[in-house]
Amino acid sequence: METIMTMVIDESDDISLTLLSPLLASVRQENETVSPISWKLGKKVVTNCAVKLQPYLQETVCSIGVASNTFCAAKVGQAVDAPFKLVEDSTIREEDKVVSFSSSDSTH
Repeated sequence: METIMTMVIDESDDISLTLLSPLLASVRQENETVSPISWKLGKKVVTNCAVKLQPYLQETVCSIGVASNTFCAAKVGQAVDAPFKLVEDSTIREEDKVVSFSSSDSTH
C-alpha cells in the first residue's frame, strides 16, 4: 500500500486537496494512538514524498482548517521547513518530528 500511494503521488503532476487531505488527516498526532497503522502508513508516505509535497503542504493545511492541530511531520523537515516558517508558532521536536501549528496566524 505504501508503494502504491507513494507512486501515485510521485507520478501526479498536481497534488489535489482531495488527495492530500486524507493523507494529512492520517498523520495528525492524535491518530498515532487512535489508528496507529494508518498513522504509520501516512507517515511513511509523507516521508517518501516530502519533496514532492512541499509546495502543497501549507495551502492544504490552511484549506482544511486544521492549522491549530498537531501533525507528525516525520521527515517532512525538508518539506515543512520552508512553507511552515511562515506560521509563527511552529515547533519541531527532534525525537518524534512533531510539528505544531498555531491558529493565531492570520495569513490563512
